[in-house]
Amino acid sequence: MGPLQIVWFKRDLRTADHRPLLEASHHGPVLPLLVVEPELWQQGDASARQWAFCAEGIVEDRKSTRLNSSHLVI
Repeated sequence: MGPLQIVWFKRDLRTADHRPLLEASHHGPVLPLLVVEPELWQQGDASARQWAFCAEGIVEDRKSTRLNSSHLVI
């Protein structure tokens, strides 16, 4: 088995068709990583509704089959 693969989720939290996640899973264990950027959420075009949607995505990702063997690090 290969070295640990880090997959950085920036704004797109989908796992079902996330190509980098799929590719990384072929090369070794995967550490999914989400870096929450306060500056991003403080911009004028960001809203609480968008963050709620992302938070919901995080919960779903943790339940996802692809992430069952890994823990999403936030």
